[in-house]
Amino acid sequence: VAVSPALYALLLGLGLAIFALLRFPLFQAIAEDFLDESFFPEILRQSPSYSRGWRMINLGWAGLFIFKAALLFSGYTAFDDARIRFLHTLMGWPFLAFLVVMSIWFIRAYWHGKKLWMR
Repeated sequence: VAVSPALYALLLGLGLAIFALLRFPLFQAIAEDFLDESFFPEILRQSPSYSRGWRMINLGWAGLFIFKAALLFSGYTAFDDARIRFLHTLMGWPFLAFLVVMSIWFIRAYWHGKKLWMR
């Protein structure tokens, strides 16, 4: 089914938005599970900016996945098969790699700007 990648992106985007709006940033839980507790300094974890930064990451991913879904849904009727395949490729692993790199850069810059992260 050709619509499944667009539907998957839409559902993922909506799920991430719901987690962020419920004040349970999914990426915060993942980072805290995979990294040692001492990785995030106590002063950072006690700050309201800690969870706020993670929520902004979640909302950013949600918005970009919803945008991806809209682009893919509109592309099914507007583009030929070769362009759709190119769009799928571009919005696959390169898109995820971009999101990961930008998330790491953003969260460090955000906390550094708040004088909470000095690494």
